[in-house]
Amino acid sequence: MILHPDNFLREYSKAQALSEALRLTEKKIDCQLAVATAADQRAYAFCAVIFVVLAITVDFVSQDGARIVELILLVFFGLSVALAAYSARPVRFYDPGATSETFANFLDEASVGYVIAGLIDRNQRNIIDNEAQIKRAARFFRFSLVLAALGMTTLLGDVVLQTVEGSKPCPK
Repeated sequence: MILHPDNFLREYSKAQALSEALRLTEKKIDCQLAVATAADQRAYAFCAVIFVVLAITVDFVSQDGARIVELILLVFFGLSVALAAYSARPVRFYDPGATSETFANFLDEASVGYVIAGLIDRNQRNIIDNEAQIKRAARFFRFSLVLAALGMTTLLGDVVLQTVEGSKPCPK
């Protein structure tokens, strides 16, 4: 037997195929929810780490007075923290399943296929919306990582330059 989707679909009735499609769309939404939750956790952890770096930088600025490099560091780390927190903000995210109210008007046997097809269509729209939210949050978090990397590169560059010149580096 040749492995082709048409061969498998012939083995299912329309109701079974619709039920399987509904199950797969709900599984996809479950996976998206897990990905989004993990991304939020990473963003919050990164935000906390960069916030500590930002606090240390503010402490150095308050002790010695601000040099231009230190002000640039404050901007990089401050924006990085803000973008990481923004990427993990609460957004509209669709979860799988439905309430019983969804089925109130479709409890007769004749509309079973219609209900399942409607749920599949709703899940597909939700999958697309969830995917857009995940990508949007990832874009903000990626930019936060870039700003933090620029801040760390600036900090290391300042330390190296100050060490080579023989004066005190930015952080003590």
